[in-house]
Amino acid sequence: MLRNFLVIVGVALVTLFFPFFVHAYQGGILLDPVKIELDVFAGQAASREITITNQNPFAVTISPEVMNFKVSENSEIHWYIGAISDPLRSSAWLEVDEKSFVLKSGEAKRVGVSVAIPADTQPGGRYATVFFNSKPVDAQNKNADVRAGTMVIINVPGAISKAGNIVGFNSPLFVIGGPLDFIVKFANTGKTHYNTKATLKISNLFWNVANISSDQKFLYPDVIREIPIKWNTASLFGIYTAQLSVTDGQGVVHTAEKHFVGVSIKYLALLIALGFIAWFGRKKLLARKSSA
Repeated sequence: MLRNFLVIVGVALVTLFFPFFVHAYQGGILLDPVKIELDVFAGQAASREITITNQNPFAVTISPEVMNFKVSENSEIHWYIGAISDPLRSSAWLEVDEKSFVLKSGEAKRVGVSVAIPADTQPGGRYATVFFNSKPVDAQNKNADVRAGTMVIINVPGAISKAGNIVGFNSPLFVIGGPLDFIVKFANTGKTHYNTKATLKISNLFWNVANISSDQKFLYPDVIREIPIKWNTASLFGIYTAQLSVTDGQGVVHTAEKHFVGVSIKYLALLIALGFIAWFGRKKLLARKSSA
């Protein structure tokens, strides 16, 4: 009984803290790369290769499928077929060399993916995913169908906006101890994607105390992206100013500013101790005066 209990607990811990081990054990198909970024002018073409590896202990049939996708403001990805008039539609431009093929257990295959941009295409970002649907060759391995995809992110260069703006900047008003968490909300108001990051310059009443930056973030058009910034500090005392700067895809720097009060636990404890000493001393002084 004890042994069975320990086995169950062990499996649960592995699943919780090392989910990639469980995924590897379950098998599936592995794609490399999982994202392709292309700059292709209107009227031109480009091609790349995707390697598909069968990690299952059995053979599978692979069937490619191409779908458009878009990203919502909460960073969720939505796949769709899309109408011909859809400005983000690009699935019709992509062609996969192989229509259907079989991969043995452990076998890998490189598949070519080509994209041809129509000559009348307007500049901007286009987004699609090349899915590879796998189905076991042997019917005995049912319920083992897997679908994995590689994102194809296309930019059609030209005179196009890569603008953006800060739509939110959240910071604490009063904080005891650290670290401090800041949340920046930045909107890509342009017509194509770009990378950006947020930078904070933190100063007190006398001097600059920290310069910190977020990780680089990928912004899709017409999407608001949250950019977290953490200031790992434990030494706080006084009034602080956090000056934010974010650069959009056109090189324009957008700024915002917040003020907050911070005090570390050790300084707070010192202030409380000094306050108690002052109160006790005043009480003693008043007692002496009254007795005199």
